[in-house]
Amino acid sequence: MGQRNIPLRGHNWDKDAKREDGNFDFFVHWKAEDKPVLKQHLATAAYNAKYLSPDIQNEIIAIAGDEVLEVILSRARCAKWFSIMADECTDVANLEQMAVCIRFVDVKSIVNEDFIGFVPLDKVDAASISTALLKIMEDCKLDLRKFTGQGYDGASVMSGLKSGVSAPN
Repeated sequence: MGQRNIPLRGHNWDKDAKREDGNFDFFVHWKAEDKPVLKQHLATAAYNAKYLSPDIQNEIIAIAGDEVLEVILSRARCAKWFSIMADECTDVANLEQMAVCIRFVDVKSIVNEDFIGFVPLDKVDAASISTALLKIMEDCKLDLRKFTGQGYDGASVMSGLKSGVSAPN
């Protein structure tokens, strides 16, 4: 599902049937049609032992996300150089955060542009954003000597030549 950019989770949780309308639930029940062991497990296991709940799905998403991120970063670390793109945004809980993407040319000369995460921000000023970007690059074990470009959404706090994130130190 991840390779095809199909979401696991659905939108509606049926409390009585303890089922969700998502692709993960559909896929597991579909596979159970020709996998007797899985079919028996779904028919006889207690609800909390079926491993289909939204909490379990969130765990699967987190584990898969960590693995995908490590593949992206491993490829980026092998590149001769990379650039970072960032865009600050507010999510539904009114928390300031920044979406960060990495762009690099891999060993096969293919340009890659991949999302690497959301970074929470205490303040939306140039100093806080710069610090957050440096921290995510450090956390991702990216060699800053290969850091050759930066892209922002155009807001003055991001791209200002004298006091923005992209301003020379």
